[in-house]
Amino acid sequence: MIQIPVSEIIQKLVSESGLSESEIASKISKKMESLSGLISEEGAAHIVANEMNIKIFSSGSNVAKIGKIKEGMRNLEVSGRVKQIFPVKEFSSGARHGKVANLLLEDETGSIRVTVWNDMVSKLSDFSIGDVMQIKSSYVRLNNYGFKELHLNERSAIVKNPPGIEIGESKSNKKKISEIDGSESSVEIMAHVVNIFDPRFFEQCPECRKRVILENSGSFSCETHGEVSPIYSYVVNILLDDGTGTIRATFWKDQADSLFGNLDVVYENPQLFDTIKNDVLGTIINVSGMVKKNNLSGNLDLNVKKLSKDPQSNSGFLSSQKISESSEQSQEQMSEEEFVE
Repeated sequence: MIQIPVSEIIQKLVSESGLSESEIASKISKKMESLSGLISEEGAAHIVANEMNIKIFSSGSNVAKIGKIKEGMRNLEVSGRVKQIFPVKEFSSGARHGKVANLLLEDETGSIRVTVWNDMVSKLSDFSIGDVMQIKSSYVRLNNYGFKELHLNERSAIVKNPPGIEIGESKSNKKKISEIDGSESSVEIMAHVVNIFDPRFFEQCPECRKRVILENSGSFSCETHGEVSPIYSYVVNILLDDGTGTIRATFWKDQADSLFGNLDVVYENPQLFDTIKNDVLGTIINVSGMVKKNNLSGNLDLNVKKLSKDPQSNSGFLSSQKISESSEQSQEQMSEEEFVE
Protein backbone atom coordinates (compact mmCIF):
# COMPACT_ATOMS: atom_id res chain seq x y z
CA MET A 1 0.00 0.00 0.00
CA ILE A 2 1.22 3.52 -0.80
CA GLN A 3 1.93 5.40 2.40
CA ILE A 4 0.80 9.05 2.10
CA PRO A 5 0.75 11.37 5.13
CA VAL A 6 -2.74 12.35 6.26
CA SER A 7 -1.74 16.01 5.95
CA GLU A 8 -1.13 15.53 2.21
CA ILE A 9 -4.49 13.79 1.74
CA ILE A 10 -6.25 16.62 3.59
CA GLN A 11 -4.58 19.24 1.39
CA LYS A 12 -5.69 17.30 -1.70
CA LEU A 13 -9.29 17.23 -0.44
CA VAL A 14 -9.22 20.93 0.47
CA SER A 15 -7.93 21.94 -2.97
CA GLU A 16 -10.54 19.91 -4.87
CA SER A 17 -13.60 20.26 -2.64
CA GLY A 18 -13.53 23.90 -1.60
CA LEU A 19 -14.03 22.90 2.04
CA SER A 20 -11.75 24.22 4.77
CA GLU A 21 -9.03 22.15 6.38
CA SER A 22 -10.97 22.02 9.65
CA GLU A 23 -14.09 20.76 7.85
CA ILE A 24 -12.14 17.96 6.17
CA ALA A 25 -10.44 17.05 9.46
CA SER A 26 -13.89 16.90 11.11
CA LYS A 27 -15.18 14.51 8.43
CA ILE A 28 -12.18 12.23 8.98
CA SER A 29 -12.63 12.31 12.75
CA LYS A 30 -16.33 11.45 12.47
CA LYS A 31 -15.54 8.59 10.10
CA MET A 32 -13.08 7.13 12.63
CA GLU A 33 -15.70 7.43 15.39
CA SER A 34 -18.39 5.76 13.26
CA LEU A 35 -16.06 2.79 12.73
CA SER A 36 -15.36 2.51 16.46
CA GLY A 37 -11.64 3.10 16.08
CA LEU A 38 -11.18 0.06 13.86
CA ILE A 39 -9.47 2.09 11.14
CA SER A 40 -6.44 4.38 11.09
CA GLU A 41 -6.67 8.10 10.42
CA GLU A 42 -5.09 7.53 7.01
CA GLY A 43 -7.65 4.84 6.18
CA ALA A 44 -10.50 7.12 7.25
CA ALA A 45 -9.09 9.90 5.05
CA HIS A 46 -9.13 7.55 2.03
CA ILE A 47 -12.77 6.60 2.74
CA VAL A 48 -13.75 10.27 3.00
CA ALA A 49 -12.02 10.93 -0.32
CA ASN A 50 -13.94 8.07 -1.97
CA GLU A 51 -17.24 9.34 -0.57
CA MET A 52 -16.45 12.81 -1.97
CA ASN A 53 -15.54 11.21 -5.33
CA ILE A 54 -12.05 12.67 -5.18
CA LYS A 55 -9.23 10.50 -6.48
CA ILE A 56 -6.05 10.59 -4.41
CA PHE A 57 -4.16 8.68 -7.09
CA SER A 58 -4.38 8.91 -10.85
CA SER A 59 -5.39 5.71 -12.65
CA GLY A 60 -2.99 6.52 -15.48
CA SER A 61 0.75 6.99 -15.47
CA ASN A 62 1.97 8.76 -12.33
CA VAL A 63 4.61 11.43 -12.95
CA ALA A 64 6.57 12.11 -9.77
CA LYS A 65 9.55 14.04 -8.49
CA ILE A 66 12.05 11.79 -6.73
CA GLY A 67 11.51 13.44 -3.35
CA LYS A 68 7.76 12.67 -3.54
CA ILE A 69 8.10 8.98 -4.36
CA LYS A 70 6.27 6.68 -1.92
CA GLU A 71 6.57 2.98 -1.18
CA GLY A 72 4.10 0.96 -3.24
CA MET A 73 3.75 3.37 -6.18
CA ARG A 74 3.31 1.64 -9.53
CA ASN A 75 3.18 2.65 -13.19
CA LEU A 76 5.45 5.51 -12.24
CA GLU A 77 7.19 7.94 -14.58
CA VAL A 78 10.32 9.55 -13.18
CA SER A 79 12.98 11.75 -14.75
CA GLY A 80 16.34 12.61 -13.25
CA ARG A 81 20.03 13.11 -13.84
CA VAL A 82 22.31 10.06 -13.66
CA LYS A 83 24.56 10.61 -10.65
CA GLN A 84 26.31 7.24 -10.43
CA ILE A 85 26.32 3.94 -12.36
CA PHE A 86 27.38 0.76 -10.54
CA PRO A 87 29.07 -2.23 -12.22
CA VAL A 88 26.87 -4.83 -13.91
CA LYS A 89 26.61 -8.11 -11.99
CA GLU A 90 25.84 -11.51 -13.46
CA PHE A 91 23.98 -14.21 -11.55
CA SER A 92 23.32 -17.89 -12.08
CA SER A 93 21.02 -20.28 -10.25
CA GLY A 94 20.44 -23.66 -11.82
CA ALA A 95 18.97 -23.13 -15.26
CA ARG A 96 18.38 -19.44 -14.60
CA HIS A 97 20.95 -16.77 -15.23
CA GLY A 98 20.94 -13.09 -16.01
CA LYS A 99 22.28 -9.65 -15.23
CA VAL A 100 21.43 -6.87 -12.82
CA ALA A 101 22.69 -3.30 -12.59
CA ASN A 102 22.05 -0.33 -10.35
CA LEU A 103 22.36 3.41 -10.78
CA LEU A 104 21.69 6.50 -8.72
CA LEU A 105 19.22 9.02 -10.15
CA GLU A 106 18.70 12.53 -8.77
CA ASP A 107 16.65 15.66 -9.35
CA GLU A 108 16.25 18.89 -7.41
CA THR A 109 14.14 17.10 -4.75
CA GLY A 110 16.31 14.09 -3.93
CA SER A 111 17.95 10.91 -5.19
CA ILE A 112 16.95 7.24 -5.51
CA ARG A 113 18.59 3.95 -6.42
CA VAL A 114 17.31 2.36 -9.65
CA THR A 115 17.53 -1.41 -10.24
CA VAL A 116 17.58 -2.74 -13.80
CA TRP A 117 17.36 -6.42 -14.79
CA ASN A 118 18.45 -8.60 -17.74
CA ASP A 119 17.63 -7.20 -21.23
CA MET A 120 17.23 -3.68 -19.87
CA VAL A 121 20.81 -3.72 -18.52
CA SER A 122 22.35 -3.37 -22.00
CA LYS A 123 20.54 -0.05 -22.49
CA LEU A 124 22.53 1.49 -19.65
CA SER A 125 25.70 1.40 -21.78
CA ASP A 126 24.28 4.42 -23.67
CA PHE A 127 24.22 6.53 -20.51
CA SER A 128 26.98 8.52 -18.83
CA ILE A 129 27.14 10.45 -15.56
CA GLY A 130 25.18 13.67 -16.03
CA ASP A 131 22.76 12.39 -18.69
CA VAL A 132 19.05 12.90 -18.12
CA MET A 133 17.11 9.62 -17.88
CA GLN A 134 13.35 9.35 -18.24
CA ILE A 135 11.93 6.12 -16.81
CA LYS A 136 8.42 4.99 -17.72
CA SER A 137 6.25 2.34 -16.07
CA SER A 138 8.41 1.62 -13.02
CA TYR A 139 7.44 0.64 -9.48
CA VAL A 140 8.74 1.38 -5.99
CA ARG A 141 9.73 -1.14 -3.34
CA LEU A 142 11.77 -1.18 -0.17
CA ASN A 143 15.07 -3.04 -0.25
CA ASN A 144 16.30 -5.33 2.51
CA TYR A 145 17.60 -2.36 4.46
CA GLY A 146 14.41 -0.30 4.43
CA PHE A 147 15.30 2.15 1.67
CA LYS A 148 13.12 2.98 -1.35
CA GLU A 149 14.26 1.70 -4.76
CA LEU A 150 12.87 2.19 -8.24
CA HIS A 151 12.50 -1.10 -10.15
CA LEU A 152 11.91 -1.73 -13.85
CA ASN A 153 10.09 -4.68 -15.42
CA GLU A 154 9.29 -5.91 -18.95
CA ARG A 155 6.80 -3.04 -19.49
CA SER A 156 9.27 -0.37 -18.46
CA ALA A 157 11.19 1.93 -20.80
CA ILE A 158 14.10 4.33 -20.42
CA VAL A 159 14.78 7.38 -22.61
CA LYS A 160 18.08 9.26 -22.83
CA ASN A 161 18.01 13.08 -22.72
CA PRO A 162 14.32 13.39 -23.73
CA PRO A 163 13.44 16.76 -25.30
CA GLY A 164 11.48 19.20 -23.18
CA ILE A 165 12.52 17.76 -19.82
CA GLU A 166 14.72 19.94 -17.61
CA ILE A 167 16.18 18.69 -14.34
CA GLY A 168 16.90 21.34 -11.72
CA GLU A 169 20.12 21.42 -9.77
CA SER A 170 20.09 19.25 -6.69
CA LYS A 171 20.18 21.13 -3.42
CA SER A 172 23.35 20.87 -1.37
CA ASN A 173 22.96 18.27 1.36
CA LYS A 174 26.34 18.84 3.02
CA LYS A 175 26.11 18.85 6.79
CA LYS A 176 28.15 18.55 9.93
CA ILE A 177 27.43 15.39 11.90
CA SER A 178 25.95 17.41 14.76
CA GLU A 179 23.41 18.92 12.31
CA ILE A 180 22.00 15.57 11.18
CA ASP A 181 18.59 15.01 12.75
CA GLY A 182 17.22 12.01 10.84
CA SER A 183 14.79 13.95 8.66
CA GLU A 184 17.18 13.93 5.69
CA SER A 185 16.55 11.64 2.74
CA SER A 186 20.26 11.90 1.98
CA VAL A 187 23.24 13.71 3.46
CA GLU A 188 26.90 14.36 2.66
CA ILE A 189 29.61 14.68 5.29
CA MET A 190 33.39 14.87 5.46
CA ALA A 191 35.03 13.25 8.47
CA HIS A 192 37.97 11.36 9.95
CA VAL A 193 37.90 7.56 10.05
CA VAL A 194 38.39 6.87 13.77
CA ASN A 195 37.41 3.20 14.08
CA ILE A 196 36.87 0.30 11.68
CA PHE A 197 35.13 -2.93 12.61
CA ASP A 198 35.91 -6.26 10.97
CA PRO A 199 33.87 -7.09 7.87
CA ARG A 200 30.85 -9.34 8.25
CA PHE A 201 30.39 -11.87 5.45
CA PHE A 202 26.99 -13.28 4.50
CA GLU A 203 25.39 -15.39 1.78
CA GLN A 204 23.06 -13.92 -0.86
CA CYS A 205 20.75 -15.22 -3.54
CA PRO A 206 22.54 -14.73 -6.90
CA GLU A 207 19.29 -13.55 -8.52
CA CYS A 208 17.58 -11.15 -6.10
CA ARG A 209 20.49 -10.45 -3.73
CA LYS A 210 18.38 -11.29 -0.68
CA ARG A 211 20.05 -13.13 2.17
CA VAL A 212 19.56 -16.87 2.00
CA ILE A 213 18.78 -19.41 4.72
CA LEU A 214 21.06 -22.32 5.59
CA GLU A 215 18.84 -25.40 5.75
CA ASN A 216 19.46 -28.47 7.95
CA SER A 217 20.47 -30.36 4.82
CA GLY A 218 23.39 -27.98 4.34
CA SER A 219 21.87 -26.33 1.23
CA PHE A 220 20.91 -22.69 0.95
CA SER A 221 17.43 -21.48 0.06
CA CYS A 222 15.98 -18.15 -1.03
CA GLU A 223 12.38 -17.35 -0.07
CA THR A 224 11.76 -16.29 -3.69
CA HIS A 225 13.97 -18.57 -5.80
CA GLY A 226 14.19 -21.74 -3.71
CA GLU A 227 17.43 -23.69 -3.43
CA VAL A 228 20.37 -21.68 -4.77
CA SER A 229 24.15 -21.69 -4.89
CA PRO A 230 24.83 -18.53 -2.91
CA ILE A 231 27.25 -15.74 -3.66
CA TYR A 232 29.10 -14.03 -0.83
CA SER A 233 28.96 -10.40 0.13
CA TYR A 234 30.07 -8.33 3.10
CA VAL A 235 29.48 -5.19 5.10
CA VAL A 236 31.99 -3.03 6.98
CA ASN A 237 31.00 -0.59 9.70
CA ILE A 238 33.08 2.50 10.37
CA LEU A 239 32.93 5.23 13.00
CA LEU A 240 33.33 8.74 11.51
CA ASP A 241 34.11 11.94 13.39
CA ASP A 242 34.14 15.50 12.01
CA GLY A 243 34.88 17.36 15.24
CA THR A 244 31.22 18.07 15.96
CA GLY A 245 30.13 14.49 16.64
CA THR A 246 30.33 10.89 15.54
CA ILE A 247 28.19 8.69 13.34
CA ARG A 248 28.27 5.07 12.27
CA ALA A 249 28.70 4.65 8.52
CA THR A 250 27.73 1.36 6.91
CA PHE A 251 29.72 0.36 3.82
CA TRP A 252 28.20 -2.48 1.77
CA LYS A 253 30.35 -4.41 -0.69
CA ASP A 254 30.63 -1.90 -3.55
CA GLN A 255 31.42 1.00 -1.25
CA ALA A 256 33.75 -1.08 0.93
CA ASP A 257 35.68 -2.15 -2.17
CA SER A 258 36.05 1.52 -3.15
CA LEU A 259 37.57 2.29 0.24
CA PHE A 260 39.68 -0.79 0.97
CA GLY A 261 39.99 -2.66 -2.32
CA ASN A 262 38.38 -6.08 -2.81
CA LEU A 263 37.99 -7.85 0.53
CA ASP A 264 37.31 -11.37 -0.79
CA VAL A 265 40.78 -12.40 0.43
CA VAL A 266 39.77 -11.53 3.99
CA TYR A 267 37.08 -14.25 3.98
CA GLU A 268 39.75 -16.98 4.03
CA ASN A 269 42.39 -14.94 5.90
CA PRO A 270 40.71 -12.61 8.43
CA GLN A 271 44.07 -11.50 9.86
CA LEU A 272 44.83 -9.66 6.62
CA PHE A 273 42.24 -7.04 7.46
CA ASP A 274 44.40 -5.61 10.27
CA THR A 275 46.94 -4.39 7.72
CA ILE A 276 44.27 -3.23 5.27
CA LYS A 277 42.35 -1.13 7.79
CA ASN A 278 45.50 0.47 9.25
CA ASP A 279 46.03 2.16 5.88
CA VAL A 280 42.61 3.81 6.19
CA LEU A 281 42.44 4.69 9.90
CA GLY A 282 42.89 8.41 10.48
CA THR A 283 42.23 9.44 6.89
CA ILE A 284 39.62 11.99 5.86
CA ILE A 285 36.86 10.81 3.54
CA ASN A 286 33.83 12.46 1.96
CA VAL A 287 30.74 10.24 2.05
CA SER A 288 27.10 10.63 1.11
CA GLY A 289 24.14 8.37 1.67
CA MET A 290 20.86 7.84 3.45
CA VAL A 291 20.24 8.36 7.15
CA LYS A 292 18.35 5.78 9.16
CA LYS A 293 17.72 5.15 12.85
CA ASN A 294 19.44 2.03 14.20
CA ASN A 295 16.70 -0.03 15.88
CA LEU A 296 19.21 -1.66 18.21
CA SER A 297 21.22 1.32 19.46
CA GLY A 298 18.68 4.09 18.84
CA ASN A 299 21.39 6.15 17.11
CA LEU A 300 21.35 7.55 13.59
CA ASP A 301 23.37 5.61 11.00
CA LEU A 302 24.60 6.60 7.56
CA ASN A 303 24.08 4.03 4.81
CA VAL A 304 26.89 5.02 2.42
CA LYS A 305 26.11 5.27 -1.30
CA LYS A 306 29.10 7.26 -2.53
CA LEU A 307 32.51 8.22 -1.20
CA SER A 308 35.66 10.10 -2.06
CA LYS A 309 38.93 9.05 -0.42
CA ASP A 310 40.75 12.23 -1.42
CA PRO A 311 38.47 15.24 -0.90
CA GLN A 312 41.20 17.73 -1.79
CA SER A 313 38.83 20.59 -2.55
CA ASN A 314 37.58 20.49 1.03
CA SER A 315 40.77 19.39 2.77
CA GLY A 316 40.85 22.55 4.88
CA PHE A 317 37.41 21.86 6.33
CA LEU A 318 38.74 19.53 9.00
CA SER A 319 42.26 20.91 9.33
CA SER A 320 41.31 23.03 12.33
CA GLN A 321 38.74 20.60 13.70
CA LYS A 322 39.57 18.46 16.70
CA ILE A 323 38.32 14.93 16.93
CA SER A 324 35.10 15.03 18.90
CA GLU A 325 35.57 14.51 22.63
CA SER A 326 32.80 11.94 22.47
CA SER A 327 34.59 9.89 19.81
CA GLU A 328 36.70 7.78 22.15
CA GLN A 329 33.75 7.31 24.48
CA SER A 330 31.56 6.27 21.54
CA GLN A 331 34.06 3.61 20.54
CA GLU A 332 34.11 2.20 24.05
CA GLN A 333 30.35 2.18 24.48
CA MET A 334 29.39 0.71 21.10
CA SER A 335 30.08 -2.96 20.70
CA GLU A 336 30.58 -4.52 17.28
CA GLU A 337 27.19 -6.20 17.55
CA GLU A 338 25.54 -2.79 17.80
CA PHE A 339 27.12 -1.93 14.48
CA VAL A 340 25.30 -4.66 12.59
CA GLU A 341 21.51 -4.75 12.52
